[in-house]
Amino acid sequence: MNIHPALKPLCVPIERLTLDHANARAHPKKNLDALRESLRLFGQRTPIVYHRDTGRVLKGNGLVIVAREMGAEEVAAIPSDDDHATASAYALADNRTAELSEWIPGILRETVDELLPLADDIDLDALGLSSTEIDRILAEQDISEEDANTTTGKKDRGGTDDTADFSIVFDDEEQENIWYDFIARLRQMYPEAGTTGARLVAFISQHLPQ
Repeated sequence: MNIHPALKPLCVPIERLTLDHANARAHPKKNLDALRESLRLFGQRTPIVYHRDTGRVLKGNGLVIVAREMGAEEVAAIPSDDDHATASAYALADNRTAELSEWIPGILRETVDELLPLADDIDLDALGLSSTEIDRILAEQDISEEDANTTTGKKDRGGTDDTADFSIVFDDEEQENIWYDFIARLRQMYPEAGTTGARLVAFISQHLPQ
């Protein structure tokens, strides 16, 4: 595994590191595949963070998993001397702050479109940047924004809004993937519709007998 020259002074033996089994973020196959392809293409360009005394990985558990699979003997890492509570809080904050950022749809699509001619050299699917995945990302973001707007609207009107909220419970990840793929397709089929609810109604009206 290639490590950026500027990070070489930070390298530590990978055997010194211990995965954080209390890590609240899981690393499904899709995530590990994307990390693996990123390391193959670009190498390690940001250091992980670990506790100096215990070797517990506070940031970069997925990278360590993939690096070990790739046979790496060392990774670039920054030591931390935090106490247990502070270290745990940092690990949660690192994951959550990245999660709270949002994609700008036009720029995201434009950037991915620019990469398409390079598809022979860059596996966009493996990086989680296929057209289908981009549609899903934007569909999930749409739903989150609509939920936030609905909540705000109810508060502004004292909780007397004409909208209804529903929660969908999935039996497994496959069902969840199918649902978000469907929502992404609706976004393409009914671009004029402003909300997921409007797209669902348009689809039902078009495809189900009255």
